[in-house]
Amino acid sequence: MKFDSVIVRDAEGERKLTPDQFPLKLGTGIDCEIRLPGPGNAAIALLDDLDGEPFIQPVGSSGTLKINGDVLSTAKRLSDGDELEFFGTRVLVGSYEGAMLLAVRLEGSAYITKPPEAAMLGEADESIAPTAFRRASDIKAAEIAQPKYRWQSLVGAGIFVLVALSWLLFSSKSVHFETVPGEPDEFSISGGWFKLPVGDRVLMRVGSYTVHVKKEGYYDFSQALEINESPSQTVQFSLRKLPGKITVVTDPVVDAVVTVDDSNVGQAPYGPLELEPGTHSISVAAERFLPFSDRLLVPGLGQHQTLYVQLVPRWANVDISSEPSGATVYREQEKIGTTPARLQLMEGKHTLSVVADGFAPWDGNIETAPNEHQVLPLIKLQPADAQLQVNSIPRGANVTVNGRYRGQSPIKLALSPDIDYQIGLSKAGYGSTVRRVRLQAAASESITVDLAARVGKVTVNALPKDATVYVDGSARGAGSITMNLSSAPHRLEVKRDGYQTFSRVVTPRPGYPQTIQVRLLTQQEVLARSTSNNVKTSAGQTLRRVEPGGFVMGTSRREQGRRANEVLVPVTLSKPFFIGTKEVTNRQYQRFRKNHLSGDNVHAALAGDLNPVVNISWEDAAEY
Repeated sequence: MKFDSVIVRDAEGERKLTPDQFPLKLGTGIDCEIRLPGPGNAAIALLDDLDGEPFIQPVGSSGTLKINGDVLSTAKRLSDGDELEFFGTRVLVGSYEGAMLLAVRLEGSAYITKPPEAAMLGEADESIAPTAFRRASDIKAAEIAQPKYRWQSLVGAGIFVLVALSWLLFSSKSVHFETVPGEPDEFSISGGWFKLPVGDRVLMRVGSYTVHVKKEGYYDFSQALEINESPSQTVQFSLRKLPGKITVVTDPVVDAVVTVDDSNVGQAPYGPLELEPGTHSISVAAERFLPFSDRLLVPGLGQHQTLYVQLVPRWANVDISSEPSGATVYREQEKIGTTPARLQLMEGKHTLSVVADGFAPWDGNIETAPNEHQVLPLIKLQPADAQLQVNSIPRGANVTVNGRYRGQSPIKLALSPDIDYQIGLSKAGYGSTVRRVRLQAAASESITVDLAARVGKVTVNALPKDATVYVDGSARGAGSITMNLSSAPHRLEVKRDGYQTFSRVVTPRPGYPQTIQVRLLTQQEVLARSTSNNVKTSAGQTLRRVEPGGFVMGTSRREQGRRANEVLVPVTLSKPFFIGTKEVTNRQYQRFRKNHLSGDNVHAALAGDLNPVVNISWEDAAEY
């Protein structure tokens, strides 16, 4: 039924309402455009249009308004000929010249007083019986008992209470609370004086309230709530999950570094570590093992997970044996075993040598894959016909044969006859040299090589000037000295009583002088530096150490926007202290005081978890 206006005909006459006045309230309240006699003082339904057609929507859940004989429980379109009924009062719906006509009929209303019917009198006159005259003095005053109205008072009080309750119920607002996810474990409302649960709704008066929600696995939730004049309201709360906890355990148990979301968190076994709900990347790195990396779904809700990481060795076990046994196995210049031996070789290519006195050495290359066991064929060493004694000045030079490491001088080498060999000698801090030899069968020879020292100039400037300079444990002088040292690593130390010893390794380079500046620290300076500049609180906040010192606080007169009381004041800090690098957030403060509100009634952003906490006193901050 299309319409452009509404014509209402009731006891007050006829009036016309236009669509800009929609929605129209139908009920017993004084603010209703269409008033009906009945209990309470509130609207029972709203009349509005949808796409140019009228519809009616109940207010509240009293079920007192009927349409065509059925209780109006949900919004329904109106058609020509529909009839609304409210405690006997009928409202007929029709149309008239493009307008919707609402005719209010009060004949059957239970709340309209009907006039009494006139009593039918008989035509005969009523006779009056005579009685004897008595003097007034002979008549005693009769005592008339006063009527007792106790039951009437009780009934009146009960009616008053019912009327008050009815007014309270009909004038309260129906609020439906929805919690995401699911039903809460605890739900309470503070503030106001009237809160009546009715089914899945709560009847509440207009005003300010605070809702408190608790659910296992979620942060406790508190939020200020303002109930307005809307008759039916829905309020939804979204609870935030608690972080989850994870512990990382490796098998085997080794020194492994655990990284979570690209941040190094510590060594395994590590935990429990708090992580926000969601997917996190976790990696484990250990020396001599293949790296582990995975993505882990953390459900949160305060649950504890244990991640077991099975580390895969990066090396391979290699079994090597020789004939005769007891031969020394070298990997380049490193002695790694004696045959028979099980070697642990990292993945990749390796150059091995098997050496025994009186036998020609065996040289070979092998390639290993992670965690793949290998067994090398039996190595049969061949007897050597020639012996070469290699000596060097100084002793302890590295000796190689055709580029293969054989040991340190002095050393006796077993060589095959009639073969050209290159004997190499080298030592840190000295030159290197190569000798070519060729031995005859059953020959025994000896060579001695004098390695020339290679030196570099090193200058040490030490403070205080009476500090002593040591090189490889030997005192070389005090203060500033210049030394010529062999181009090998040397231990350099600077010492003085009452100061921390300076120590480092220095390698001189021929032709490249080095200058080392050393300032020894006093015990007080060492103590100050041993204190970390940054510390972590139990809440995970970073505090930075501020050292004693002075600065100027305030604003100069030349600075734009300066106020009269912002003068320059010199300030001296006499003691060190720690201060947070970031403001305390609402989330961090609510772990200390759960019900604190940061003024979300002024602006919702003030209560954001990551925003700085506000509306706290000096005492609140001190307690925190």
